[in-house]
Amino acid sequence: MIHIKIISFHSYKLEKSLYICSIVENSKNYNMIRHIVMWKFRRDLEETPQQIAQEMKSRLEALNGKIDGLLRAEVGINLKETASSFDAVLTADFPTWEAMEAYKVNPLHVAVSDYCKSRRLECIDVDYLL
Repeated sequence: MIHIKIISFHSYKLEKSLYICSIVENSKNYNMIRHIVMWKFRRDLEETPQQIAQEMKSRLEALNGKIDGLLRAEVGINLKETASSFDAVLTADFPTWEAMEAYKVNPLHVAVSDYCKSRRLECIDVDYLL
C-alpha cells in the first residue's frame, strides 16, 4: 500500500508555510501526528528566557491528561545558547490531525499560547506523521 506523507513547516518570523510531500510505502507505522514547536524568547523582558522556558514547560506539560486527543506533551529547555539556537522545544503527539487542530483551539491551550505569544521573539513548528 502507498500513502502520501505530508510534513508542514511554518516560520512565524518569515510568515511562510512550506509543505514537503513524499510517498511512503507500508505506512502502518505512520499513524499519529507529531507536533514540534521551537521558541526563541525576547531578551528585553524582566523574565529571562530560561525563566520563560521553565514556565512554558510547566504550563504545557500540565496539559497532559486534560485535553482529549493530546497523547503526550513534553518540553525541553535548551542547555547552551548560540546564535542559531532556540530556547525551548515542545514535542506533542496526537492520534489524528483533527485531534491536533482541536488542541490548538482548546481554551487550556489558548491560555498557554497567549502567555507565549507575548514573550516570544521567534517561533517555528513542524507537523509530521509518525
